[in-house]
Amino acid sequence: KGGTDALRYFLDTHPQMKGSIKKETHFFDYFCGPKKLESKDAIERTRVEYASSWKKDAEGEQPKFTFEKTPKYLFDPYVPEKIKTLVPWTKIVMTLREPVERAYSQF
Repeated sequence: KGGTDALRYFLDTHPQMKGSIKKETHFFDYFCGPKKLESKDAIERTRVEYASSWKKDAEGEQPKFTFEKTPKYLFDPYVPEKIKTLVPWTKIVMTLREPVERAYSQF
């Protein structure tokens, strides 16, 4: 109800962009615990694990730009630091909607 599916669809149509295999990866709220970020080796292994969230292209390469859609990240206070540690070059885009109008449209 906040336009995230539409945003994902339009981004996914760009030839250099690819959305994650699963609609919502929940990587940074469920799967990325503190031990995965405690050393440089652990961070590198975790980056490889995170990269497996996307299909490679026909030549076996990762897409130039990737994105995922996990609304729950907005509510987890630890997610921003995890993202900064693991993928510091990341740009974050959020879509927000006026809450009363959203609740009414869902009802």
